[in-house]
Amino acid sequence: MIYAVHLIRWAVILFTVSLNQYQLGPSIEFLIALVGIFVVADRLKVAAEELSEKLGENIGGLALAFMGNMPEILISISALNKGMSDIVQASISGAIIGNLLLGLGCAIIAGGLKTSILKFNKRISRVHSSMVILACCGLLIPAVFHISSPVEVEHLSLQISLVLLALYIFGLIFTFYTHKHLSHSKNYGVESEAAVDQVWDSSREGEIMTTVVSKVPHEPATVHHQSSVGNCLLRLAIYSMMIGLISEVLTESLLPMSKQFGFSSLFTGVILLALGGNIGEYWNAMLFARNGKIDLAIESTMGSSVQMALLVSPLLVFYSYLMNEPLNLNFSIYEVAGIVIAASVTRTFTYDGESHWLEGTMMAGIYIILGLGFFHIAM
Repeated sequence: MIYAVHLIRWAVILFTVSLNQYQLGPSIEFLIALVGIFVVADRLKVAAEELSEKLGENIGGLALAFMGNMPEILISISALNKGMSDIVQASISGAIIGNLLLGLGCAIIAGGLKTSILKFNKRISRVHSSMVILACCGLLIPAVFHISSPVEVEHLSLQISLVLLALYIFGLIFTFYTHKHLSHSKNYGVESEAAVDQVWDSSREGEIMTTVVSKVPHEPATVHHQSSVGNCLLRLAIYSMMIGLISEVLTESLLPMSKQFGFSSLFTGVILLALGGNIGEYWNAMLFARNGKIDLAIESTMGSSVQMALLVSPLLVFYSYLMNEPLNLNFSIYEVAGIVIAASVTRTFTYDGESHWLEGTMMAGIYIILGLGFFHIAM
């Protein structure tokens, strides 16, 4: 059975890579490429999890966030090579909004349907939300500058990218050196045993007995893998290369499909390209939360948004200059508003270190509302 599953996976991947040899419609090619990216992203997740077992949860969480952004990076590079800088620019804001609202919202729903109250490391969630708010400032300045002074903002975007990259490095120093003891909670997704007992005892003093959360083991069962660090890194490299090949197919079908359905560059980048690059990451975050690893789900969504804002977007700006197709950070007012709303909502719902399925539903609902706005503003 296991061999059959592996065979099906490789068949899907090989078929997706060879799509250009067939005369299929652009929308069909786009959907098949999404499935291929989803399959490979799942393999990336497994390899990153195994790497985290070998090197520790700090590096594992960072690897998960980076591998979650890998499809987005490779798809964006492929799109930049084809001159679609406006779509790539929109996909940056779309990835940040999608990770914070849709990705994290779906993860909270998945975990909340299994556990009444989800508990997570509030210190790390606050750091992530603060970094996202900081990134909002960096992404807001070019738009405001362009309104107040109608000149090109490429040089300003390049300078801001350098600052954002420096702040990301400082964030790594904070996580791995000065405050590494705060990086991960040991109680994934549930109340601690002492907290559960305290609620139980206080309810005995009254006459109404209420269970806040179920008593479950502090940590979910961990499956230990025998793969070496070198094996994990090799698989990460191979799967990243496969995503790069599939990204070529996806971007080739992106513009024809957008023209076929009348989508604008803004909607195509913010919704279609961002979802295409992150759909596997959203699924992985849901699985993490469902298995009681809500801290890992937060790391792969909020941490991914931080990486997208502070690492990926500057790197794409630098790469665009090498390609003589300068990419600026002059987002539209609606994009900036969407990022600010997503950052504010996420900070509000995660600041206390706990959540439940209704808050996840609210976050996903806000994403749908913003998506409808992007659709109608494109018409």
